[in-house]
Amino acid sequence: MRLESIIDQQASLGVWNAFVQPLGFVVFLVASFAEAARLPFDLPEAEQELIGGYHTEYAGMKLLLFLIAEFLHMVVAAFLITILFLGGWHFWGLTGAVGEDITWLTAILRVVVLVTKIFLVILFFMLVRWSWPRFRFDQLMALAWKVMLPLGLINFVAVAVMVEWGWLDTRNPSSIWLAVLFGWVVAFAGWIGAAIIAPLHTDNRPRLAHPFDIDQQLS
Repeated sequence: MRLESIIDQQASLGVWNAFVQPLGFVVFLVASFAEAARLPFDLPEAEQELIGGYHTEYAGMKLLLFLIAEFLHMVVAAFLITILFLGGWHFWGLTGAVGEDITWLTAILRVVVLVTKIFLVILFFMLVRWSWPRFRFDQLMALAWKVMLPLGLINFVAVAVMVEWGWLDTRNPSSIWLAVLFGWVVAFAGWIGAAIIAPLHTDNRPRLAHPFDIDQQLS
C-alpha cells in the first residue's frame, strides 16, 4: 500500500503496471470516472437535465464549493491512476533509476514527468466528458455488478498467479515480459467473455410492452 514502493517497482522493472495489468487499469479507470461523478457517470446531479439540485439552488461561492469538490475528485483520481498504473515519475532514459544519486536536474525532471502525466489523464477525463453520452442508473449498476466486479476479481487472481510464479520480482527483470503477455491474454479473454455473457448495458431501444409492466401501462 506504499505508493512510493509501487513507483519504485515500476521504475526498477522498466514496465508500467498499465502494461502488466491492462484489465486492472481499465477497471480502475472506469471506477474512477464513476467515483468522480464524471460523464458518462455523472448521475448524482446532471446539470443538463435537472431543474433542481445544487446547480440551480446554489450560486456564487456555495456553488463553487460543490464544483471544486467535483474537480478535486478528478485530480485525486488522476494522481492515483498515474502513480498506480503509469509509473509515477518514471520515464525511460530521462528520470534515472531507483537507488542512484538524484541531482537537482533529475529531481526537477521527475516532478515535470509526474505533473505532465497527471495533466494528460485529466485531459482524457475531459475528452470523455465531451464525447460520450450518459449512462442510465440501471445501466451503471449492471455494468458495476455484472462486468466490472467480475473482471476485477479475475485480475486479482491473475496478479496472484504472477506473484506466485515470480514474474513481478524486481531481481529478475527478464521475467516481466511473461507477466505482460499473461496480463494482456487475461484482459482480452475477460473482455471477450464479458461481451458474450453479460447483457447489453447500452441498449436504449424501447422495451416490448408486457401486460404486468406498470411503467408501460402508465406511459
